[in-house]
Amino acid sequence: MPDTSHFNTYDSGSFRQFCGPAQVHKDLNKLYGLIVGIQADGHINDNEIGLLRA
Repeated sequence: MPDTSHFNTYDSGSFRQFCGPAQVHKDLNKLYGLIVGIQADGHINDNEIGLLRA
């Protein structure tokens, strides 16, 4: 099995200026989906609670 540990530390985070807005958009869409799902069935399950905490 190849050593892939360098993938965990190679990035300085400089890319975040380019993908930050997209990540916020993705997170807001995920939150919106959770809210719509909770509203649809009127129940919050353990999976939804975990996603909300994350």
